[in-house]
Formats: sequence, C-alpha cells, structure tokens
Amino acid sequence: MLGKYASGLGEALIALFYPPICIGCGDVLTSGERCVCLPCSMDLPSLDFRESDLLVRERLPECPQMLRGTALYRYRKGGKVRKLVRTMKYSGRYDLGRFFGRELGKKLQREGCGPELIIPVPVHRKRLKERGYNQSYWIALGIADVLDTKVLEHGLLRTAYTDSQVRKGRMERFANLKGNIKVADREFIQNREVLLVDDVLTTGATLTECGKALLEAGVKSLSIGVIGVAGD
Repeated sequence: MLGKYASGLGEALIALFYPPICIGCGDVLTSGERCVCLPCSMDLPSLDFRESDLLVRERLPECPQMLRGTALYRYRKGGKVRKLVRTMKYSGRYDLGRFFGRELGKKLQREGCGPELIIPVPVHRKRLKERGYNQSYWIALGIADVLDTKVLEHGLLRTAYTDSQVRKGRMERFANLKGNIKVADREFIQNREVLLVDDVLTTGATLTECGKALLEAGVKSLSIGVIGVAGD
C-alpha cells in the first residue's frame, strides 16, 4: 500500500516539474494522453504476438522452459523507441516506465497472460543509488496497474556491483553476470506463475541469468515481458 502511494506521489511531483509535452516529438499532450502523444504512439515499430514471442525466444535459447515472451516494439539504433527508453532510463522519467508498463500490460492482457507475481530485473544497490530508481520496477508497476497483480520489487537481487553492460558483447555480459543473480525468497516464489520484466532485450544475458535463477528456485512457469527487442 505504501509503495503504491509513494509511486503515485512520484508521478504527481513529475507533473509539477515537467510540462505536459510528448517526450517523442515535443508537442503538447491533449487530454487523456500520457507521456507520448497518439501520433508518436502510432508511429512506434510495434510487434504482433507471434513475432514478439519468436524474437524473445531467439534471444533466450538457454531458457527453453519459458512459457511466453512478449515485447512491445523493435528497439533500433537512432529510432524513437531508443530515444524514449534512454529518456526513461537516464533522465529521471520513471513515469515513462509506468506508461510503457501499462501498454505492455494491455498487450499481455490481450494474450491472456495472468501471472501471480511480477518480478523486475534487479539493479545493484549502488547502481540504484547512482540512478535513483530501477526502471524495470516502474515498468512492472505499470503492468500491475492493468493486470492487478502483485509486484515483488526485490524478488531478485544482484550480489555484486559490475560495470555497465551497454558496450559489452554477449559472452562478456554472461561472464559479468555469472553468479551475480540471487533469488531473495525461494520458498515464496515456488509454484508461482512469474512474469520477469526488463526494459530492453539485447543479447539476452541478463534475462537468461535471471530466468535461470527463477526456474531453479522452482517457479511454476516463467514468462518474459520487455519494452523492446534490439535489432532489425
């Protein structure tokens, strides 16, 4: 309850300090629009159900037990989705994370996805202090707004602080994460249907390690939800 109140207060504070303009194009938002105007939303490279599931599975071959993979968009260099995600991640716009989460929640709802728990990909506490928030948590909150599902904010933990993954290749990313993901409460998540959430799926290293940890802990089923899948 306190977490939902705090997140609602955070959105209210953002509304005070940021004018209601579209983050994509800079136009003033009309009544009912949030973060991104309708024309920009329509212009984003969306993925259908089958295509998004195939793309997610291609990047996560080490998680064959995955029940479902869902992505909203293609994430391309120089594209509008990349601009929006980077604004969310590095410019303090966690309200944009919740906006994307709600859009992802609507898509999951149409797919008939009804997880018992939503778990965001974790960030190390030092990184959390540097950035101020975990964008995946805000995406998870947006999904929960639609699906009315519990978010387990600290269901997964990073046990070591590592360098940024941004410029690393697939093997470097796996090496960087090996042994670095821990399930906080194995007993609590056992036999639960879990949705694991992140912002962008690139090499798949982070989601693979998180997914493996959850599957090894005994979740009943594992689905993956992301805003974008990198590449063409």
